[in-house]
Amino acid sequence: MAKFSFSMQNILNIKYKIEDQVKAEFAEANHAYNQAVEKLNYYVSRQHGLEEELRQLYSNKLDIVKIRSTQAGIERMEDLIKLQIIEVNKANDLVEQVRQKLAEAMVERKTYETLKERAFEEFLEELKKEDDKVIDELVAYRYKGETSE
Repeated sequence: MAKFSFSMQNILNIKYKIEDQVKAEFAEANHAYNQAVEKLNYYVSRQHGLEEELRQLYSNKLDIVKIRSTQAGIERMEDLIKLQIIEVNKANDLVEQVRQKLAEAMVERKTYETLKERAFEEFLEELKKEDDKVIDELVAYRYKGETSE
């Protein structure tokens, strides 16, 4: 029996490797995005804590130094939040770029898999034709043998 061999198997193997690499890149980009969001959430939480502390300072005995220090901390948190929002947006853009790259890699891989499936179907059809031919020859041989007796 003949053995199936896909002529573009090497290319398909490369497409699998590329897809795996892009999946790893996507996971890394997604992880970086999640870390950036987590850091932003920490800054926002810290800012809320400082704002609450400032409200407490205003309601208690006035300590100007502590109030100014807390206000400066709030302003610093606002700056950090603005910068972190930029980082989150950059990380999100990278995730989207890699997601698109992954989609393209998956389409390319699927294209070659489809070509392989079609080639295998053609291979099976050829095998069936060969089997049918052998059966026809066998039947014809038997028929000749029976008619000559």
